[in-house]
Amino acid sequence: MMDQTFFNFKQFLVKGLSVGCLFFSVARNAQSGSYNRAARQTDSLMRAKMEELHIPGAAVAVIQNGKLLQQSVYGLANLEWGNAITVNSNFQSASCTKLLTSTLYLKAVHHQKICPEDLLCVYLEDVPEGWRNIRIKHLINHSSGIKEFIGDPNLSSVAWLKAVQDSVLNFEPGSKQQYTQSDFALLAVILEQLYRQPFDQLLQNEILYPLGMQDGSYDAELRQPAFTNSNLVKEKVSTYYFNDVFRLYKFLYPFYNYAAGGFYASISDWTKWAISLDTEVLFPVSLLNNSSHFPNTVDKPFFSNAGWLRQQVQGHTITGHTGGPGLSEVWRFTEAGFTFIVLTNDTELLPGLALQIASFYLPGFSAPETISKFKRSIK
Repeated sequence: MMDQTFFNFKQFLVKGLSVGCLFFSVARNAQSGSYNRAARQTDSLMRAKMEELHIPGAAVAVIQNGKLLQQSVYGLANLEWGNAITVNSNFQSASCTKLLTSTLYLKAVHHQKICPEDLLCVYLEDVPEGWRNIRIKHLINHSSGIKEFIGDPNLSSVAWLKAVQDSVLNFEPGSKQQYTQSDFALLAVILEQLYRQPFDQLLQNEILYPLGMQDGSYDAELRQPAFTNSNLVKEKVSTYYFNDVFRLYKFLYPFYNYAAGGFYASISDWTKWAISLDTEVLFPVSLLNNSSHFPNTVDKPFFSNAGWLRQQVQGHTITGHTGGPGLSEVWRFTEAGFTFIVLTNDTELLPGLALQIASFYLPGFSAPETISKFKRSIK
């Protein structure tokens, strides 16, 4: 059975690549020969790595200064049915969901609905004494000191806040950075109160609808001892890991953490989002870039005041996020104007493909040659 499954997977890998090549014809007409060559190199890289590392399906987009250079799809969305990835297939974005939350936050800042320097008490009643020095910017750049919450995944955002608000901080706000989902969970509570909408609807109304991002959504999965139910997501891509055979693997994203992870989105929608940043549809791009250059910490790399990971690599300012690990990578090269997006349905894949693709498009930029995976210890 495994041999037949993998044979079919390789067949669809080739089909997926042929679909990707349809988009290369657009690039040929609009871009120089160097970009055509980069697109072919990307194609070859994806073909080789997907077969070598047993990656079932993937999608890639390359944008520069608001123009689409490449958009390609590869492989299978679902191994059980043999459905091929399309440009509208919705991948689990995982922690790259934070980039959408950041977009919502920056829009709110631009319209002066929220101020990064404000203390929590400006927006929340009954702020715990230990939290009184936390500012909004400490949430977005992961320097609040709020501990990670481990508990009932079915809690609402309000119930989650009641469960964590008496916890002692890990450190003084603004003194260091520590990546936690709790920062974005609390930011979501504040945004929900500002807009008087639940976070998923707020994201739809303020970001997805205005940008024409019509494919994706949250699946609102609810798990009980005897059953699981969830919403339908159009063209939802199944997620896997490989341990001699492919195995389905699905992480549960709690409702209260929806600002931090769990959104399903297509490569088509991610492309629209990236283009909107370059073309300043929702706010001036300077707001994103300036937020990326004034952190509250000396750590490198660090999370910016836009909530993006920021690092200097070979003279390039690179900002973005990953699905951590696997599933998604989004990297924006500030000075060069490029955005590189890679989506997969491999839950073991470590980041790296997007930067390798960047090396094809950016002369002189080199990326680590090794793309690796970790092994899930599931019994």
